[in-house]
Amino acid sequence: MIEFNVEWYGSHARPSALCDYLELLALNGNELSEEIIADFVRDAHYTHLLWETVVVEADPSLSYVAHAHEEPDLRESIDAALDVVKNTLAELHERQEILASAYPYYIPNASDIVLVRREDVSDWCVYDSLLSLTVAHANRLQVPDISLTDLFERIVEDSLKSGGLATARLQNGETNYASRATRAAEHVGRKINVANASYRRRAVDEGTDLISNLWPRDRRHGGIQIIGQATCAKSDEWEEKMTEPKPAHWRDMLGSGPFPTRYLAVPHHVGSSYRRHLLKQETDVDIVDRLRLALTERPLLDDERAVCDRMASEDVISPT
Repeated sequence: MIEFNVEWYGSHARPSALCDYLELLALNGNELSEEIIADFVRDAHYTHLLWETVVVEADPSLSYVAHAHEEPDLRESIDAALDVVKNTLAELHERQEILASAYPYYIPNASDIVLVRREDVSDWCVYDSLLSLTVAHANRLQVPDISLTDLFERIVEDSLKSGGLATARLQNGETNYASRATRAAEHVGRKINVANASYRRRAVDEGTDLISNLWPRDRRHGGIQIIGQATCAKSDEWEEKMTEPKPAHWRDMLGSGPFPTRYLAVPHHVGSSYRRHLLKQETDVDIVDRLRLALTERPLLDDERAVCDRMASEDVISPT
């Protein structure tokens, strides 16, 4: 049974958590209006928690800003919850705008209903997979014989490969870091000398989960390499996780050429305001979130389908 918690994904992704919850409800045919959602937010005392992470550039005349220093009366608290919900639902509009036909839901224009599952989507899609994995991980759902964190790395690998990037994971069956890094590099057409870099004796991946190479058949020095960290961790850890892939470390092992580009991959939708914050903190790291991964055209892995089926078997508690 899935019961919504605004802290599913941590303090910087509360709006995303609420949007995911609404998608799960819509998947089950439970379609809600803004007013019902606002009542739920107010009754659960989520108004302030959602406000502080969403409305960083809000109109100061909005009710919650105007009365933040006071104990609001009933009318003000209702208006405040509606304001918060309207701002939060901007993330749903962003999903629909960016993903277009890759988004298995739609937002009705002439209706009180916030979100509806598209009738023409008859099978699980990439977006469904990422949504299911994110919610399953947040709720610690067990899927037989599947590690959700390992599956997410495989999803990122498949996504990059589908875009034409030779990509390999460092979790490749080798028993030590030197062998793992060497094998991953060889898989993408690069030869490295691990002895040129320092690493911990018992290192697993030294902060890099995946490596990609733009020109795998050209084995000359140089080229463009991309290193990434893939995590299902909560949003409070993202800023630190962004810095884990070390371009200098890989540049030392490669021996020459430019420093690799790096990214942080998460199965969540990183909202626009927090994305801007992260990209300002680390200007040489990109954020690969659910929307970017959902834009890839690829068949689902069998384990992705299993996670979708597992999520679909769970009852989702509705606020009504």
